Amino acid sequence: MCDFIPLCFTCGCDHQLSQEGHEAFICPRCHNGTVFPTKDRNCFTFCFVPLVPLGTKHLYRCTTCQWAASADGPPPPPAAQPGGFYGNQGPPGGAYGGGGYNPAYGQQQQMGYPTQPAQPGYH
Repeated sequence: MCDFIPLCFTCGCDHQLSQEGHEAFICPRCHNGTVFPTKDRNCFTFCFVPLVPLGTKHLYRCTTCQWAASADGPPPPPAAQPGGFYGNQGPPGGAYGGGGYNPAYGQQQQMGYPTQPAQPGYH
């Protein structure tokens, strides 16, 4: 009698992304300052272990909407401002979606209840 033990092996290709620089750019799709230069390495994997590197590409990749473009072809997107998308003054009108850092974000303000004038005849 022969013992038979079925074995399962997995193999395939895996992409590994790593950020190359700390300079941020403006995304042309979502308009946030979250595009960074990224290296995309493609490897052949066997049992979830990367064994053979198959190639490397340099990309500009948005961490918000996942937009990506090759760093070899067109010029890079415009650079983001140091204080965020709108600079240090924040978005106009206090609206959301500027893409920058707001230092007053964590500060809480007192929340008041709406007041209405008293109606005559009711106390």
